[in-house]
Amino acid sequence: MAEMLPSNDDGYNPFNFESFSDDDTADPMQWVESFLARARFKQFNWDKSKDALSCLLMGSAKYWYENLGENELKGETEFKDAFLGKFTNGATIADRHLFSNLKQDPNESVTRFHSRVITKGMRLKVTESELLSVFLRGLPKKIQMFTYARDPQSLHEAYKTATLCESIQKCAANENSDQIPQNEISSLWQESSGNCSHKSEFKRLESHIESLANTLELLTVSVQTIQAKLFSMSMNGGQAHCTYCKHSNHTENSCRYRKRDMRANIDN
Repeated sequence: MAEMLPSNDDGYNPFNFESFSDDDTADPMQWVESFLARARFKQFNWDKSKDALSCLLMGSAKYWYENLGENELKGETEFKDAFLGKFTNGATIADRHLFSNLKQDPNESVTRFHSRVITKGMRLKVTESELLSVFLRGLPKKIQMFTYARDPQSLHEAYKTATLCESIQKCAANENSDQIPQNEISSLWQESSGNCSHKSEFKRLESHIESLANTLELLTVSVQTIQAKLFSMSMNGGQAHCTYCKHSNHTENSCRYRKRDMRANIDN
């Protein structure tokens, strides 16, 4: 784990940052993005940032930094590209971005997608937690909701749960078959929810997954509505803004003009 260096008392203080060594377990992408973000927050110019880097890079990383050419030290972008090219096993920023946005293809099985995530993750030397995060984000919505609900603590747990859900969906979709392919899911089912061989149980679980997906959509709409209202308030100096009468200091629900019009409509 990267160590915390002691701090100074003056304004220019690079020592509040974590150090980086090629020998430790720190994630290169996470470290460089954290460093650059903190440097910008402290309003370091690029020269001060370079001074900080010379103190924070350790071991072979420090030797590499001291021998960088002028092109790699022109600015933040050039340094970040060079840093990631060196310490992510030749991977580019584009490679990392593509990995972070992996999705399971429509005709791809969970097992195949799981294997793809591991293969690409190992090449990029990502952490276990990042593998888990990418795997979960890339699952289809129904399987993703079912897996999130089981709160997996490792990639293996997430894989088992996602595979179970995939098997349940296949069974529920197979309306012309009277025989549940129990051999495909018996071991997973026994570990997760007990032994069940009745087709109606799979239908019930399928319905539950659908309900979770619909709930997520409703929550997303609610969050977007709240964000829109907060934005409207911020544009009006923090005051509420009525969308009915276009006046400030109240919302549509409490608008007296709206209530007046509603009463008039009722009387008529």
